[in-house]
Amino acid sequence: MILFIPLGSVGVLCEGCDLEGKEWGTSYSYKSSHKGCVECDSIENQLIYIIAVFCLTIVYLLYGINIAVKNNIQQSKTYYLRMMGIAAISLSKSNSVSSSYIKIFTHFI
Repeated sequence: MILFIPLGSVGVLCEGCDLEGKEWGTSYSYKSSHKGCVECDSIENQLIYIIAVFCLTIVYLLYGINIAVKNNIQQSKTYYLRMMGIAAISLSKSNSVSSSYIKIFTHFI
């Protein structure tokens, strides 16, 4: 009788993965795209990936905040110029609600 145990699998039904590396010598985790256990990447690769994603997220947030502040300053200027009667700026020109809705929608996708 030949037994086949998938690489990295543990347990009676071979449904678990050797997370701590006790049975197979290296740690394995479940990956749904492979529908089975795969060998874990080194901690350095994971750390580099996490730091890169974190940095890109911070840059994106700072960019979004900068744009929002600039838009608010521009809207404030046009509002006060219109209220003082210095410039005849229509409300539709100074207050574009649809662009704000599009920005909110794309940020939360």
